[in-house]
Amino acid sequence: MKIVNMLRSAINGIKTGGYVWAVRHGTLKEDCVLLESKNGNDLAGNLFRILKELTTEEYKELKIYLSVRKRSESAIKKLTDACGIYGYQMVRYGSRKYFQLLATAKYLVEDTTFPDKFIKREDQIYLNTWHGTPWKMMGKDEEVGAYAIGNVQKNFLYADYLLYPNEYMKKIMFKAYMLEDLYRGTVLYEGYPRNSIFFDKEQYRAMRETLGIADKQVIVYMPTWRGGVNKSNASLTEEASACFFDVLDELLTDEQVFYVKFHLFATKTFPFEDYKHIRPFPTGYETYEVLNTADVLVTDYSSVFFDFANTGRKIILFPYDFDEYIGARGLYTGMEDMPFPKVYTA
Repeated sequence: MKIVNMLRSAINGIKTGGYVWAVRHGTLKEDCVLLESKNGNDLAGNLFRILKELTTEEYKELKIYLSVRKRSESAIKKLTDACGIYGYQMVRYGSRKYFQLLATAKYLVEDTTFPDKFIKREDQIYLNTWHGTPWKMMGKDEEVGAYAIGNVQKNFLYADYLLYPNEYMKKIMFKAYMLEDLYRGTVLYEGYPRNSIFFDKEQYRAMRETLGIADKQVIVYMPTWRGGVNKSNASLTEEASACFFDVLDELLTDEQVFYVKFHLFATKTFPFEDYKHIRPFPTGYETYEVLNTADVLVTDYSSVFFDFANTGRKIILFPYDFDEYIGARGLYTGMEDMPFPKVYTA
């Protein structure tokens, strides 16, 4: 094991050295775009929409690269094939080629953060879209995880453009990551690309037909991430969900379907086969294309309701562990300030 760790350290050292050399001496590729969603773990939301747009005829002169991790490569390929998205190349996250592109691509687009080795060149153009309007405490406001904000703050300060769907988000993010009087780029109040789907009535009808739910009342449950920095409480999510799903499944009718989408980093082994009306969130489709089929969104502390509110459809908050969660994480506004029904039992 010691030898293996030494070899890994040596390989990482070579990659880092090669990256720094490329930053200093590599030729900038004016027609090159590197996109990355959730550190290569996913392709969703804003980055999905931006990739879809960049692979149209209008941008055919650009070379588009998408950062992916090995474990996500197959799922992302299936998704883009199903959506007719071609004309891009995958590059393995953390590979030598990845760092070469990170150092030499003219355009960089990220919805989370590039790795801590990242050094932005002066002539590179970096757009950071982030991945949601904050309601939960973030950055230095989150006491338990405040120590880990360094790379996030660095990415924001490097970005030429920060995309925010509202001024509320800028106020929160600038305070949480101490950007006031430091940030020299441009904040774009342009709305989130991923929310355009909520205004596509034809896609709404077509997806409901595809999923076989055209005549159903569709309820989507999207609980938020539970855990600390780099630490998941997936087992607690499973146990709590099982407790109320047992009751809820009996209360639902055959005219209803209750889709459940756990957080990307939470459980993937939940026994949905034990239920009649409760189903896993459909895979093989972009998340918001499925969310757009919902008549009702059920969530707890997730900022997804900011996006779904564009539909004008019902939103229900289900903060079953309110006291525990708020004590550990905290919210920027009170639960009582949100104009949605709050429920605590199935």
